[in-house]
Amino acid sequence: ANKYKCGGCRSYVKAERGSKIHVSPNVLVVPVKRYQLGRAGKITKFVEYPKTLDLEPYMSSDAPYERSAPTYDLYGVVVHLDFMGSAHSGHYVAFVKLANGVWCKCDDGAVTKTTEATALKQKAYLLFYERRAPRGAPPTRTPAQQARKETLEAAEAARQKRVRQRREAMRGDANGAKAKDETGTKLLTPEYDVKTSGAQKKCARDDDDDDVASADVSEDSEEDSSEEETFSRSRLRASPWPAKVTVTVKLPTVASASALRVEMTDATVSVSTRRDAKRKQEKSVSAEKHVFLEVLLPFPVDDDDAGVVFDSRARTLAIVAPVRPYSARLARAHAAFLRRARREAREKTTETSRRRKNGAETLGASRRDGDSDSDSD
Repeated sequence: ANKYKCGGCRSYVKAERGSKIHVSPNVLVVPVKRYQLGRAGKITKFVEYPKTLDLEPYMSSDAPYERSAPTYDLYGVVVHLDFMGSAHSGHYVAFVKLANGVWCKCDDGAVTKTTEATALKQKAYLLFYERRAPRGAPPTRTPAQQARKETLEAAEAARQKRVRQRREAMRGDANGAKAKDETGTKLLTPEYDVKTSGAQKKCARDDDDDDVASADVSEDSEEDSSEEETFSRSRLRASPWPAKVTVTVKLPTVASASALRVEMTDATVSVSTRRDAKRKQEKSVSAEKHVFLEVLLPFPVDDDDAGVVFDSRARTLAIVAPVRPYSARLARAHAAFLRRARREAREKTTETSRRRKNGAETLGASRRDGDSDSDSD
């Protein structure tokens, strides 16, 4: 009835819980449980402890390579002297090994000599071990661990390169579509809908101490402080982290999937019509119509595992992508990207409006000059 659900096979199995040490310290403090949960009583059982401790059997299998063996010598024992077996009252004494190897008993201000045998027969509460060969430098990786680290870094660098290339291609398509619109080609922006489904555990990875992401967010947060951007950032942190994102686009003027071009990054989706496909349809279409849409995704997705389905009957395009595992660093970086993208969109809209206004004023002035010339004639 109280079994553990395995994340791999999705079945309930018997599990054993254990702890391993990944990096051995120079000073090791071992607490001995002497308190009972929900009770005032104290566990007074004697627990045997060695004067020399070897941590090799307790190290994790993937622990970094260490130049010296993790062997420790006992140099301190803290004992709780209880009153009538109670854990809520009593007195603490300590047995300390000096630099010359002599053991002493410290009882408040009274310090007396004792023997090592006496220090090893106490009902200890805290044990202090000192590493025999102190580790002056941090542990190094084994060749296999270093190779794995380099492989992961290379894979992440390749992925970031693909993302940058896709974003540049999408920006090029956007500029080409806008150029077509300026030359008279009809530019259509289709209707779309973005939905999220499922939920992830937000405690999966929480690396809040990432300096790069913090600097990225702080740089953008100084420039933008609108209510919409603040809400976007808080929504990424407070809302449940979904399992996947689905983008549905209505394309009533597109009859085949071969006429579409879909580009995707971890934060954006771009849908446009292929130029060669439009040239083939120019004979049957009187006025060329170019479809272009760029959508900012509310959550970062794994674009390599995304799926695209086009329904020729309903003339709809569905794009489904799994959301990347949660981390506070990823949430901050994605929120910063959304703020930058929205700020750039606002600046472009303002610049376009200004150009149109200046063009209209120039056209009105030229017309007035023409009317004045005709009146003078």
